[in-house]
Amino acid sequence: MIAWLIANFGGYLAMAGAALAALAAIYFKGRSDKGAAVESDRADERIATMEAAKEVDDEVGNMDADGVDTRLAQWMRDGSGR
Repeated sequence: MIAWLIANFGGYLAMAGAALAALAAIYFKGRSDKGAAVESDRADERIATMEAAKEVDDEVGNMDADGVDTRLAQWMRDGSGR
């Protein structure tokens, strides 16, 4: 019985197996490409964050002590801004 199925439908079974293998390969390739794209986006976000932090550090570094105190007073919870 099984030999008769393989003899009569063996070509179709082979084509169906090849099609399933191709679909699986496409699926996993898409997943890996998506992972690479997400990692690239995260790297871009980290770079933008680091650039913004450097700008703030440079701005604060160029201030005198009173300017830094005034700027930091804006963030105080007790509302004691100067």
